[in-house]
Amino acid sequence: MNITNEDYTILLVDDEENILRSLKRQLAELEYGIEMAPSGTQGLAVLDAREIAVIISDQRMPGMNGTEFLYMAKEKQPDAIRMLLTAYSDLKDTVDAINYGEINKYLSKPWDEGILKRTVVEAVERYALIKENKRLSQELSAWNTQLEQRVQEQTRDIQRNNQELQVLHENLEKNFHNSLKAFSGLIELCARQKSNHANMVAELSVRMAEALGVAEQEIATVRAGALLHDIGKIGISEAVLKKNSGGFTFDERKEYEQHPVRGQAAVDPIDCLRDAGVLIRHHHEWFNGAGYPDGIGGAEIPLGARIIAVADAIDGHANPGPRGGLYDFAGAMMAIGRHGGIKYDASVILAAGSAVAAIEKSFCCVMDTQENQCPPGDLLPGMRLSRYVRTGTGLFFMSAGDRTDRGKHQHAAPHAGNRSFTPKSFCMHNKKIMERAMKTKCILVVDDDPNVLRAMVRLFLDEDYSVITADSAHAAQAVIEKEPVQLVISDAMMPGMSGHELLAWVRKKHPQIIRTLFTGKADVKTVMKAVNEGEIYRFFTKPWDPDELKLSIKLGLEKYDLEEERRLLLRTVQIQRNELTRIEQEYPGIGAVKRDFSDAILIDEMSKGEIEEIKNWCKSQVG
Repeated sequence: MNITNEDYTILLVDDEENILRSLKRQLAELEYGIEMAPSGTQGLAVLDAREIAVIISDQRMPGMNGTEFLYMAKEKQPDAIRMLLTAYSDLKDTVDAINYGEINKYLSKPWDEGILKRTVVEAVERYALIKENKRLSQELSAWNTQLEQRVQEQTRDIQRNNQELQVLHENLEKNFHNSLKAFSGLIELCARQKSNHANMVAELSVRMAEALGVAEQEIATVRAGALLHDIGKIGISEAVLKKNSGGFTFDERKEYEQHPVRGQAAVDPIDCLRDAGVLIRHHHEWFNGAGYPDGIGGAEIPLGARIIAVADAIDGHANPGPRGGLYDFAGAMMAIGRHGGIKYDASVILAAGSAVAAIEKSFCCVMDTQENQCPPGDLLPGMRLSRYVRTGTGLFFMSAGDRTDRGKHQHAAPHAGNRSFTPKSFCMHNKKIMERAMKTKCILVVDDDPNVLRAMVRLFLDEDYSVITADSAHAAQAVIEKEPVQLVISDAMMPGMSGHELLAWVRKKHPQIIRTLFTGKADVKTVMKAVNEGEIYRFFTKPWDPDELKLSIKLGLEKYDLEEERRLLLRTVQIQRNELTRIEQEYPGIGAVKRDFSDAILIDEMSKGEIEEIKNWCKSQVG
């Protein structure tokens, strides 16, 4: 990081003028700005007047002591790096400076000039990093604001285009659905099928597929295959189609058994019907392998083809045909049930039971109402048809159960919802901003006294924290390497590795973890080591105040969350910078930033040609 030293100011606060002059003389060669104040009150006035990077304060001063001054300094300029410099080794003052003034370093008088200079340089670099992070955050926020405005404008245009595309898409779906129905009606007319056979096979097939847990897209394929399952019969002579399968001659049977193959060939040129063509080919295969045209059996037969085979058989038995009357679903189920495991898949027959029951129930809803005959001009919205309607040429037009709606008809029971098989799917996904879930925080308590560990666990029993204990610093290191720890509370005096040595290791290996120290045998030297080597967040003495400790841990975890958000933001900034660099390399000049008189970033509007290019691309995805 390139740091211009004169841009940063050091504030020296001490009631002894000789100390101030000595500090200023030793720090002068670092070329930082120097401000001096002989009291805490005057030091606060300096903080009100200008930006300070590093504060070095004496502890014992008349009026306001160093701890009180640093606490108020933190409120005025929280980013400034705070240090305590004193000749008096008073443990209480030291602990207060840590817990209230949140000092970053502790220096004792007389000081080592080399250590002093090195400490100040590191502090300024740290302050510069904090300011750079804030600048990047503000820059990112400005970019996001400008981009959001542009995105909102472009979104409105895209939404209008999407509405047009949605209408086009819906028309495509509707036309495709109507085309399938028209084809199925044509098949019935040409192949002399029973009335509404294709539609009933499709309805049964869809309901069975749903009962068997078939995916929605595959259900659309099953529906298309069911509607067109007999398309291969077009072209077979009427004389052959009128015969019962038992009355075929050898040549007639050979011709008839080719209709599934011819059906697949008829739809194969249409990409969106190619999968349905496979079902058409195999819907006359037997489960035991004795069917046609390929003689495959069991799981080799596509599930959709096994479904269509059962639906075809049910309607073949139940459809009253020219004789009129009601569907005989009970007789149909009895007839095909005898062929479970032979001609038909037994699991599909089982699913057919629920499908048939649902259709029978919908029929009952229609048949329980009074039947009246009326001319088309007298039809009213909401009327249901009690019989199937065909055109004068014999094509299927409307089903029993269809409901009239202002001169148009909309399909109601017995049809299952608004399913359709589209030639191409075009989906627009709205991105949602997912908030990061707050997980239960993990606290690690380290102490060689088991009674202390048990007491700490009890203390946080009612809190939303996960408390892990370790009876040594080495055990704590093992926990930290395996568990996501957010805060460490360590005893100072332990066999082997001491508490401040552990916290120094944590600072080096896992700097994001909040570090606190507590001990029953405190001395200033131990506290100074913890501050300077482990950069601890808080210091507590045993026995501790439960409320104070719980509050401090709560604030420490809040500090962890804030630091984590800052790290995430910095990673985001870096990712966006890398992406901007890549785009700049690919399109030189695109990343140039224009600013107005107020230094706000200006972003060029998207050209009409660019908007048209997006429109054309969207339409190509539908077409």
